[in-house]
Amino acid sequence: MGVAPADVMTSRLYTDRGDTLSYTHEVDDKGVTSWFGPKGSATLFKARWIDDNTLTGAWEWPGGGYKLTLSRTNGGQSKAKR
Repeated sequence: MGVAPADVMTSRLYTDRGDTLSYTHEVDDKGVTSWFGPKGSATLFKARWIDDNTLTGAWEWPGGGYKLTLSRTNGGQSKAKR
């Protein structure tokens, strides 16, 4: 439509308590960075692809944070034998 792609994506999460949480995201072939609020916020999630199916990173905020690893599933299908 003649508009250049945005440098960042934005999203909002609406909670059942009436909160509106805004996020800003940058995504590339190496990983993702998501800030709580505007880009540059001290509260952020930063993760990198370590292989084709695994993203590893951490949520960080002043005084804390937590690490996590996300693994891609195979379409939700179980590999268990029955």
